[in-house]
Order: sequence, then C-alpha cells, then structure tokens
Amino acid sequence: MWAAWVDRVDRREPVVALAVFRILVGLVLAKVLLAIWWWGVDDALYATPAQGGLTNLGASWRLDWLGGPTPALIDATLWVGIGACGLLVLGLVPRVAALVAGQAFLALNALHTDAGGGHDKLIAVALWILALSPAGASLSLPSAWRGRWFDPTPRASWPRAVLWLQISVVYTFAGIAKAAPEWWPWGGLDAVYRSLLQPHWNEVDTTWVAHVFPLTQLATVLTLAFEGGFFVVPVWMLARERWPRLSRYDPRPVFLGLGLLMHATLEWFMDLGPFAVISVAYYPLFFSDGELRRAADRLRSYLPGSSASERAA
Repeated sequence: MWAAWVDRVDRREPVVALAVFRILVGLVLAKVLLAIWWWGVDDALYATPAQGGLTNLGASWRLDWLGGPTPALIDATLWVGIGACGLLVLGLVPRVAALVAGQAFLALNALHTDAGGGHDKLIAVALWILALSPAGASLSLPSAWRGRWFDPTPRASWPRAVLWLQISVVYTFAGIAKAAPEWWPWGGLDAVYRSLLQPHWNEVDTTWVAHVFPLTQLATVLTLAFEGGFFVVPVWMLARERWPRLSRYDPRPVFLGLGLLMHATLEWFMDLGPFAVISVAYYPLFFSDGELRRAADRLRSYLPGSSASERAA
C-alpha cells in the first residue's frame, strides 16, 4: 500500500491545467481585493470602530505581529495581496506570490469573518496548494522567456489531483447537507424558488419566477442531483486508471455542464460574491494536459479558415 501511495504521489505530467488554474485564482482574488479598494470599504470592514470601522474585530495574529490593524497597515496588506496576485497571474516567483497572497488574504479575513463566505476557503485552499506546486512552469513569463508558453516538461501531478478532489468534496457534501424539506418532493421541491426570491441576495427582479414554478422545481432536482451525485466524477477518474474501458462513459461533461449552468444562473440572478467564479476555476483541473490539447485542437478546427481535414480529425 505504501509503495502504491508513493507511486501515485510521484507521478508526473505537464502542468497546463494547473497553470490555467493559477491564472484564474490570481485574477479572482485580485478582483476581490481591488473591489474592496475601489468601493473604499477597507476601513469600514477591517478597522476598529474608533478608526472608522463598522464593528469590533476578530483577532488577526498576522497583523498583531506588525503592531495591530491600523488603517495604514490594512491598506498595506491589501496592496501587498493585490501585488502578489499580479505576480501569480504572470507566473513570477509563483510559489512565493501564492504564499504572500494567501497570508494577506487570511490576515484581512480574520478581522471580519462575516464579510466573507465559503468561497474564501476555496481561495485559501487554492493558494496553499499553488504555493507547493509547479504551477508557474507553464503559461508564465519565465516559460515564455525560455521560448515556450506551454512547457511540456512532466512535473508533479499531485497538486492537480488534490485540487480536483477538493472541489469534488465541496460539491458532494453540499449535496449531503441539503436535508431541508424544500429540497425534496414532500417539501414541494421549492428550494430554488425560495432562493431566487431572497431580497438580500437578489440583483434583479425575480418575482416573475412565480409564473414558472415547475421550472424552479426542475432546477431544484438538478441541483440536488448535481451536488449529491458529484462523487461519481472523482470515483470515475480513479477507477478508469484500473479499468480503461470506463473511459467510454465519461461523466465529466454532464456534471461540469450542470455546474456551469447552475453557477451561471446564480451569478445572473444573485450576488453571492466570487463563489461561482472560483468554483468554476477548478474545472480545468479535471482534465489532463493531453485532454486539454485535444479539446483546443478540435475547437481550432471549427474556426474560420480551418481545413476539412482538420475538422475531420
């Protein structure tokens, strides 16, 4: 068993999917931090009431080491995090950048945990793994300087596996947690209907959903099936290594397609923070470098100017 574990951890592959994930995570967190600066709510969220904050703060040992959460230190932490995100996107010292961005983000979040949500944990987990991964080896300025954006050199594959397993666990346990009656036939299957009518989340008028109630019931069923059944994807990904014939029955298009539909719908109707975009950022990790390249080649074959032989391939 130990030998099998060592063999799995030691597996290597090109890190294109991991590099795409690195860029997406950097962009998502940069948007979050820049929004705090743009709207000028950094002091309101993180400073003490005496310094213009809205509420008493939680403890942040990272900032306490630097003298406490003064407005100047809060602004400095915010901009250090933004700068680290920029380095992460460009692939410059990506491990250090991921570590610094994560520590700045956690330092601010610890001051006001109610200002965040589950998406913060997804971002934090992503940054921890990126700090330990070779995600900067491809799609980065250093790789471009070496003469190739897409570096095919095989590197550690375990960070990608840990990350796709992470989002799989999130979805599966979200499905298990949906035990309230409104998610089930005996409760009317009205969970999505109720969610769309929550005034503190809504971005648009959704009162019209009362006229399409059966569609919201269908959305409730699909959401429950998607989240509760998502464990099928990681099980399939592991099982196909032992039984290659399972590759014919790929569940990823179905589940990831449902995920895109669910997140796009919620993003359109509600303001749930960056949960949708950081969740979808994990999706490329479900595919190997070879699978991504074949998908890109097929997509290019359908673009204007491609030959008939390319489309046939």
